[in-house]
Amino acid sequence: MKSVIAASAAVLLLAAAPLAHAAETAQEKANKALVLKFWSDVFDHHDLSRVKDYMFEGYVQHNPNAATGRRGFEEFFGKIWPKPLAASEVKPTKFDVVMADGDLVTLIQRIAKPDPDHAGQTYDSFWFDTLRVRDGKLVEHWDNAIKPVK
Repeated sequence: MKSVIAASAAVLLLAAAPLAHAAETAQEKANKALVLKFWSDVFDHHDLSRVKDYMFEGYVQHNPNAATGRRGFEEFFGKIWPKPLAASEVKPTKFDVVMADGDLVTLIQRIAKPDPDHAGQTYDSFWFDTLRVRDGKLVEHWDNAIKPVK
């Protein structure tokens, strides 16, 4: 009976212990590097000429404000970024979290927003982007965007 109790206690302790995360694979590291380089070259530099270097033609876009496909991405951001920034104008994005799980890479950044309840103050808002990578190209994207109120 003591051995059954001891075994049960051991199982409970193991179950209560935090789960160990598997070590990041070489592919996950490569996927993270690709996504971060894409972000720097395209988003931080506003350089749409580089999109083709990173994005699959049939890229699936889950943001409700942009059309799917590489062309949809270029058209959406082309309205925002008429030309690439000069090197002196580039501000690298600081990510609070960069994580990979298989073919998915998630970036999370903190953005200070004006606090509507306290003039002159801000609050932290968190934005995420998750990208799926296949064969060295971005093939799918999710974020927490919503359609703007009109």
